[in-house]
Amino acid sequence: MDCLYYTRTLKELGIAVIFEKENIHSLEEDSELRITLSGTFAQSESESISANVTWGKRRAMESGKATIQYKYLYGYRRGADDKPEIIPDEAEVVRWIYERYLAGASTRVLRDELHERGVIYSEKSPQWTLPHIKSILRNEKYCGDVLMQKTFQQDVINRKVIKNTGQLPMYLIENHHEGIVSREKYNAVQAEMARRKAAKSPSKRASTGLSAYTSRYALSDRLVCGECGTLYRRCTWTRPDGKRIVWRCVSRLDYGKKYCHSSPTLDEAPLQQAIIAALNTVLPDLNGRIRQIAEALEAEIIPFLGSGMSLGDSRDDETLDWLERLPFTLAFVCGNHENYDALERYPVAEWRGGKVHRVRPPCAASDAWSDLRAGGLPLLHHGRCKSHDIEDGILEPDAPDFERRLTMLQRKPRARYRVNHISWWAQELPSDNEYAEARRSLDAAGWQMDHIITHCAPTSIALAGTRHNEADRLTDFLQEVRERTKYHYWLFGHYHDNKAIDEKHILLWEQIVQVI
Repeated sequence: MDCLYYTRTLKELGIAVIFEKENIHSLEEDSELRITLSGTFAQSESESISANVTWGKRRAMESGKATIQYKYLYGYRRGADDKPEIIPDEAEVVRWIYERYLAGASTRVLRDELHERGVIYSEKSPQWTLPHIKSILRNEKYCGDVLMQKTFQQDVINRKVIKNTGQLPMYLIENHHEGIVSREKYNAVQAEMARRKAAKSPSKRASTGLSAYTSRYALSDRLVCGECGTLYRRCTWTRPDGKRIVWRCVSRLDYGKKYCHSSPTLDEAPLQQAIIAALNTVLPDLNGRIRQIAEALEAEIIPFLGSGMSLGDSRDDETLDWLERLPFTLAFVCGNHENYDALERYPVAEWRGGKVHRVRPPCAASDAWSDLRAGGLPLLHHGRCKSHDIEDGILEPDAPDFERRLTMLQRKPRARYRVNHISWWAQELPSDNEYAEARRSLDAAGWQMDHIITHCAPTSIALAGTRHNEADRLTDFLQEVRERTKYHYWLFGHYHDNKAIDEKHILLWEQIVQVI
């Protein structure tokens, strides 16, 4: 009763509300009762009208009359007979999307290729998005059918529209209009989408998908349906004579026989026996093979424990080749996990008024304070950050007790350590000269910057984030910068989250924002 709430609020302020039609004056004694009754009658009338309209729409659906939103239907326009009419140019794009998807292209690849070809989605929204492509691939209208009541309005009050997952009947009109693609091709795309959905590992909440099952059992993520290519899932059948463990095609489980018609149900016990027999055949010397595997893992993994960053060698070439193809210059700030040995091999160059390491022509890295300029605007740009996951020490690979200390830390639950020049570098924090250079840059700019971009945050923000953060010389200096400098925005990362701290300070991790 929003009307009654606001009427009471105004009444407390001595402001009267007059309802001319109902002849109600809010300052009169019986006004609240009359407002409540009028509101109830109005709501009842609204619900009655809504029910009548809904009834009429559903009767129209039952009779085969379809209502189509052409505004969101790429490839079609309203025809003279009030049915979808194909737009030839857009129809060719739709057919191309279906062909490329069946050929193995992902929706992201399709989006990028459409951008490269200069194809626009619409005049108001020229850029293609993933929802646009997924909608085209899923929409039955492209094969000439119309499925009605896929969504419905939950109630007349909040007008929330929810997806129809069986709460109400849906109505399918086949061959309603000329399709852009054949029904066979449409069904093939639906089967392929189901196969890809089952083959990836999304969140545990996904209805299909394997993150909740992958590696849980020995056969998880290893059995593939011979008919549709979808992975198998472990199921428990409860029978009067006891439980039966079987493996079934995920597509059959989620969609019935719609896309996979004859995949067999496999009992688990014979599968396990077959795998054991195969292992015994190829691994007669099982203990010897285990030792070989252990030695290989030890030789490959131990030198890089705690790493995960750039290796600083030819293995980076693939990523750098990809960066070199970008149509813009990429400048990035360094953090506390960078390979500074590799970074220092790149020459220092002047770029937009500051100093950067020129990695490749379109790629530059900043590991020192730089007063860069973007569009003529001063911009303070700097990386570096102190590692806080080194409570158990920093190991020296050349130390005589390296292997002993490493073994001890491996046995310790949740050990937090790093290895010098492999997963940790002393250059992660600025030197005295670099702090002095930063002050000179700020003095020259009058402590006025358009934007400030750093890896970590000022002390006040860092300590407010989590109890695990600590203040250090760098965060204290950034705190001084925050207090003395005039700026529009300050962007930083490091803390593995995406949020706006306030109107000026933005924490970025997996997001891209435009600031200029």
